[in-house]
Amino acid sequence: AGLFANQLVFSNNQLDHFGGDGIDYGASYLAITKNNIHDTLDVGDGNHPDAMQGQIGVLAPGAVRNHFQNILIDSNLIIRQTDPGLLFPNVLQGIDAFDSDWTNVTVSNNVVVTSACWGIDFSSIHNSLIVNNTVVGDGLITTPGCAPTVAVGDKTHEGPSSSNTAVRNNLASRLIVYNLDSGVEADHNVLMYAGGG
Repeated sequence: AGLFANQLVFSNNQLDHFGGDGIDYGASYLAITKNNIHDTLDVGDGNHPDAMQGQIGVLAPGAVRNHFQNILIDSNLIIRQTDPGLLFPNVLQGIDAFDSDWTNVTVSNNVVVTSACWGIDFSSIHNSLIVNNTVVGDGLITTPGCAPTVAVGDKTHEGPSSSNTAVRNNLASRLIVYNLDSGVEADHNVLMYAGGG
């Protein structure tokens, strides 16, 4: 699914047995809620699949980055593999954005069960909240040095530093918060990290 127009609701969908990303988004005023994403396939293209990935989107002439705002990602269930007989299983990153600039994003009440490094990961994020999520490993495919992580980093590939973002009340295998940025804080998270890098 591609969400590249403003003011969209994408809710109560099931995405399964897919290659590549489940949902790509690059717009403002989005609600991505109550979706079930599972059973990703290795289609041999060499790309890492994401359940939900923030994209660059369509750039205006002369613009170096897009600035997206007012995005709710809530109550989604992401499980890398539910079918024990799945042919060509693949790793699956959870909910992330490695490009563009993001303001007023709420990522809440999601469950991510995977084997990839990034369960929830945002950079260049501002005035936002990552709260009440569960991000844990499935133990089925191991990615060396990885444990599913809730992370707020500094900058996306072309964005400014993160600011004024709280990471709160998450249950995760690992937590990474770049709190050298202004107003980026983590509190009341519970970590279950065991092994890996």
